[in-house]
Amino acid sequence: MKSPNGQYEVVRRAYAEIRMGSPLFGNIALRGSSVAPQGLFGEPMMFSNDSRFLAVEQLMDAVSGPHVQAIVFDCSRIAGLLCMIRIRGYKAF
Repeated sequence: MKSPNGQYEVVRRAYAEIRMGSPLFGNIALRGSSVAPQGLFGEPMMFSNDSRFLAVEQLMDAVSGPHVQAIVFDCSRIAGLLCMIRIRGYKAF
């Protein structure tokens, strides 16, 4: 998935179900930015209109029940995490 201005690209790798019937989660890389996302990420993701921010769904825990959080990365900076919103279940967006 490319950003609106074409400067950044999200590359998804190894997406699979965590449990039978669950949404897909996997690894992502952010080309064109020094941000290096770590963890398992869901398919819902979106760039801001100006391409500076990337919002993604991150899997936090699948053992004690699905827990995800929404994370916003600032693609123009090295430090990526701006905010987190934890949600019980698989839908962060």
